[in-house]
Amino acid sequence: MELFKLEGHFFVIDNEVVRIIPEFENLIKRDKDKQTYIKEFKYIYLSHSYRSPFVDLPDRERNVRVMKTCGLPNTWKVDKDIEAAVNAFNELQNLPASFSIINNLNKSVNLSGRIIGALNSKMEQLIENSNNTNPDNISTDILAIKPMMEEILDSANKLPKILSNIELATDKFKKDMSIEAEKRGGGKRGNRENKDYQENLKRENE
Repeated sequence: MELFKLEGHFFVIDNEVVRIIPEFENLIKRDKDKQTYIKEFKYIYLSHSYRSPFVDLPDRERNVRVMKTCGLPNTWKVDKDIEAAVNAFNELQNLPASFSIINNLNKSVNLSGRIIGALNSKMEQLIENSNNTNPDNISTDILAIKPMMEEILDSANKLPKILSNIELATDKFKKDMSIEAEKRGGGKRGNRENKDYQENLKRENE
């Protein structure tokens, strides 16, 4: 089911379908100026569709870029109504299994990076504290650091396999998209077209 789609440089909403889905109808009803919900629909599509030209960006960067592209103010936040609409969108867009795998693996890599960063900060703090404490306490600090080092090394050893799995899943996803494009009788937007689309959206919202 396609609630939204891109046709050339235009964002198209299937109003008949959207209005029978409570989560999206709710966004329309709460919008007093009847303009914001269109930007919110565009945000949901560009942030969460596997066909989005922003799909490969990290979550934080994608959020910033998409908000700017959609013309949403800096004060706008994802609230519980948007989250509900996002969940409904994800359930209805029939994600290829390979895309879900890529998404989950990327989250694992990002989480591993955050864990390693937090452990490094903790170790630096322990080392700094040990320089300012009684020499008898240094051995205790070293014992506290050891399991952190082991966890970092364990994460580092697992990373190549995760990256390899991401590469395999990405190849599978590209094949899935190619097959889908052939079934639809059209072509998949290439990297250059994605870049052009982003630039056009940016100009339209300036």
